[in-house]
Parts: sequence; structure tokens; C-alpha cells
Amino acid sequence: MNKSDRQQARAASLVAPHGRLLPVLALLAFCLFSNSVAAQEVPVDNQNQGTVSLPTATVHEAPVENQIQSPAPVPFIVITGTLLEKGTKKPLARVNIYCFPESSPEKPIKTGTDKSGKFSIKVPKGKIKWVLTASGYKRLERDDEQRMDIAVASRAFYLEKISYLS
Repeated sequence: MNKSDRQQARAASLVAPHGRLLPVLALLAFCLFSNSVAAQEVPVDNQNQGTVSLPTATVHEAPVENQIQSPAPVPFIVITGTLLEKGTKKPLARVNIYCFPESSPEKPIKTGTDKSGKFSIKVPKGKIKWVLTASGYKRLERDDEQRMDIAVASRAFYLEKISYLS
């Protein structure tokens, strides 16, 4: 089957038994949702049995100010630090450290201290809130900020025992 035969077969498949073009309703429905419509004469088939006016649509792009633009990604930094007991200055092991970034406070970032009280955590630059909890120690909450123009400094936190009697 050559190209001309395929075109004739395709055109013939579009014409209903009574000579009506089946997809006209679909095209008209499409035109109801488009901004500008113009008619174009299209032959029904290659035997010139007539022409049908089919609507064509012109698509317009939205102005730049109306387009949704994704925000720039927030750069991440790695903050290291040490957690010590306030009175004895001994390192505290296996303590949970939570970081709540201002950019997404509902999604805390969690890490823990190793046996020497050291930790490392990857957080977005900007304002953050530290929350440190350990059994037998007072909860510590501290606001912090890592600005773009300052080098990342190591942090040192001190947890206070609830009671020194034991």
C-alpha cells in the first residue's frame, strides 16, 4: 500500500455512511476550549467529493509573569559538633539531636552522637532550631543560623543533668 492509498483509506474511514464526518463533534468540542479559532477547508478524500470546513486552533503561551517557576534549591551544609555534660564536661554518647530548618519546620533532620559525643548533620543553610534530648538530662532547645557569607563553624552543646544526687 503506497502513501496515496493510505491517505485515501484514512479519509474514507473518517466519513460515516451518510457522508458526515465523525470527528467533527470532537473538533468542535476542542474549539470551545481554545482561545482563537479559524476555519480551514480540508478535502474529504482525494477524489474531490467535496470539502469540509474544520476549525483550527491557535495556542498562545501564558505571559511570563503568570507562569509557575520552581524555587531555587536551598544549599545544604554539613555541621559538626560535640555534645558534653554541662557540669563535668564529659562527652555524651547516643544522644538524639534534631534540627528543625526554618524552610521546612515540619520535617526535622535527625542525627545522634557517637561514643565520644561527636555528631555530624547535613542541614539547609539559613535559620535552624536545635533540639537535644537525653534520658536523665534537661531538654535543650536553641535557635541558630548559618548565613551564606560565613564559614561553617563547629557547634558545642552542653546538656544539664536533671539531678546530680545520683
